[in-house]
Amino acid sequence: MILTKEVALDFTRRKIQENNRPNYPFRSRYRHTLRVLMWAERLQKELGGDLEVLTYSSILHDCSWNATENHAITSYNEAKIFLNQFDLQNDFKEKVLEGVLYHNRNDTPNLCKESYILMDSDELDEVGALCILWDTLAEQHEQDEVSYKSVLLRTKKYIPNLDDNLDKFHFEFSKGIYLRKLKFMRQFIAETEEELENEL
Repeated sequence: MILTKEVALDFTRRKIQENNRPNYPFRSRYRHTLRVLMWAERLQKELGGDLEVLTYSSILHDCSWNATENHAITSYNEAKIFLNQFDLQNDFKEKVLEGVLYHNRNDTPNLCKESYILMDSDELDEVGALCILWDTLAEQHEQDEVSYKSVLLRTKKYIPNLDDNLDKFHFEFSKGIYLRKLKFMRQFIAETEEELENEL
């Protein structure tokens, strides 16, 4: 059997469905995986690194979950079993698995470049416009009465948490994208407050 992007995506999609990880009904872990892959591809064009390593570490980084372990560990274990089916160079396999294992431990030193690009790619998802959509859908899901004001207040509430993530970035290029996304959110809040002036 030959490892291809399509084979890996199918594996991850099936594993995510099997895991039944708790999520908001509008949030797909598989679509998150596709967006992280997109960010990894964009960052690699600017930052370099091995695109093939990034492709497979991005696809596999969230492939598994259970209620008792860090999902990076369970994903690493599943990814290792999956990759062992193929005739792969050890260095390639080790780098892919390293990315999966450490993708949510941003302060880990001495990893390969691709692992740090994956970490930054993961941080770039669901910030900016998607974060506002997230807040809107989550508010609708959680509350009986939803209004423009309630969504606005939710978005404002979580902005400081997003600021805290700035220290997690490993490359100025990806941090710049993140800062642009935060700027968009703050501009959105300012304009919404202007339009809701009589309701606040």
